[in-house]
Formats: sequence, C-alpha cells, structure tokens
Amino acid sequence: MAELEALLGLYVNYFQPSLKLKQKIRNGAKVKKVYEPPKTPYERVLESDLPQEAKQLLKQRYQQLNPAELSRKIVALQNKLYSLATPVKGVKYEI
Repeated sequence: MAELEALLGLYVNYFQPSLKLKQKIRNGAKVKKVYEPPKTPYERVLESDLPQEAKQLLKQRYQQLNPAELSRKIVALQNKLYSLATPVKGVKYEI
C-alpha cells in the first residue's frame, strides 16, 4: 500500500497538471472564476523562491522518472489491491 502511495505521489506531483484559482469576479448572484494556466506541482516549485540546490535535486529526480512506467506500476498495484478486496476467488478487475 505504501508503494502505491509513493508511486501515485510521484505521478501526480511531476506529471498531472492542475488549475489554481486566480480570482473570483462577482456580478450580482453570478460568480466568474478565473484560473491560472495548468501546471504541475513540480513546475510551481521550480517557479518559487526555493534554493537552487533543492531545485537541482528535483530536476534530477524528474529526469529519472518515466510517466508510462509509473502508470503501468500503478495499474498493476491497483489490480493487485482489487484482487485482494474481491470476495469471490478468481474474479479479476481490468482497468
């Protein structure tokens, strides 16, 4: 379970972009939300005022990661988890 959490953390932080709310504009009862361009948490950290040594470590880690391989490992661990949770033996879940 811890391995799955670690892999998911790497995948989400380095490869899954997310939107950050920039502002809300209220016009009567309607609210318009304005978002920043999508970026991964990794990209946001590189733009921050973090020391260069820490950024360099993150860049090295990023270069070692393969998103396709991470995804395959995550799916394999999810399938293993589903098979453990399945009450009927022999039932397999495919994603």
